[in-house]
Amino acid sequence: MEDVLNVLNNDVDESFYVCGLDIISVTSKNSNIEVSSAGFVLCQLATMEIVYENCASVHLTTPYRAGHLAERQGPSLVKFYRQLEEETRRFVPKVLLINGNGLLHPGGN
Repeated sequence: MEDVLNVLNNDVDESFYVCGLDIISVTSKNSNIEVSSAGFVLCQLATMEIVYENCASVHLTTPYRAGHLAERQGPSLVKFYRQLEEETRRFVPKVLLINGNGLLHPGGN
């Protein structure tokens, strides 16, 4: 808990980076075609300066199931993060923020 409090108090150096990743999917009601996009933003925590951002269309092969978001989105997020590693070797995030509801989802098990 002390580490979290230090971060919240901005007791971090300039090399502390945070990366947020997410995927959104939209299904057309008329054609039942699903389109998904992944995005991430890499920030220097002390200043909240965005040092890198990217987005791309992704193909999700696993069907949606409440509470199983990691199974569906995980492979695409890992691939996207590997791209981040290759392109931004000098900006290594210490924290990854990844959207996922799991058991908190209203339909989760």
